[in-house]
Amino acid sequence: MKKFLKAVGFGMLSHIVFIWTVGWFFSNKADVIAIGMLVGFGVFIFFLLKKEKKKEIEVKQDVKIKYLVEEFEIVVTGSFHKSKQGLERQELIKDLEVFAPLKFQKEPTNEYDPNAILVLNSDNNDIGYVRKSDTKLLHEYLNDDYFVEAYVKKKYRVDGGKGIVAYVDVREYRN
Repeated sequence: MKKFLKAVGFGMLSHIVFIWTVGWFFSNKADVIAIGMLVGFGVFIFFLLKKEKKKEIEVKQDVKIKYLVEEFEIVVTGSFHKSKQGLERQELIKDLEVFAPLKFQKEPTNEYDPNAILVLNSDNNDIGYVRKSDTKLLHEYLNDDYFVEAYVKKKYRVDGGKGIVAYVDVREYRN
């Protein structure tokens, strides 16, 4: 019913506006009224047949919002070694663009450092490790309570190769 009344209202309004504006140019008022009625009827049909976009709002009671907890930069090391997949890390780093997303993975079975954090590109190839002095910053946030987002901030030259500085944004989920 609401849709019908809306269509009638717009049809009548367009009819009145059309007659008022076009009526100044025609001497035969019957022609103006007939044309105006056709325009008004056309607008009426348009609004009657027009599908209304319905907004569906899904309400979840367990909504979690990400609040910024900390932001910092880390240095990626180990770029001169091969990745676990057998790829040259320098080649993987060369293919990375600034602002390319990065991921982190704890590596408690690492034979050199049980707190080691592996750095992965978007294809899940490891490109190095978080520098040991930076692992303390990041280690506590790598769990389900936090959302860690990282990207390549800059690449730099290191003794004939390339290194990476990554920007890390840590957010906490809260209800």
